Amino acid sequence: MEHVEKLLTQITGAEAGLVVNNNAAAVLLVLTALTKRHKVVISRSQLVEIGGGFRVSDVMAQSGAKLVEVGTTNRVHLDDYRDASMIKPSPF
Repeated sequence: MEHVEKLLTQITGAEAGLVVNNNAAAVLLVLTALTKRHKVVISRSQLVEIGGGFRVSDVMAQSGAKLVEVGTTNRVHLDDYRDASMIKPSPF
């Protein structure tokens, strides 16, 4: 892990680096670190099940983020994101 962190920090200029084994783990760590108890806006079309049977909505809930869905399953517009501040978080 030390070698990977050293390479990541050299390449990106970040203070630290971490490698995880899948997208669900990365999303969980980022959301937990940056958004606990805050709203996170996501298009309904992105509420999918990702590798290993992890559902994005479940990963977001586990992180403590408050899920705000915008758009529809097949279409989302920029105005949907702009209006997201008026939308109450999902109970997920």
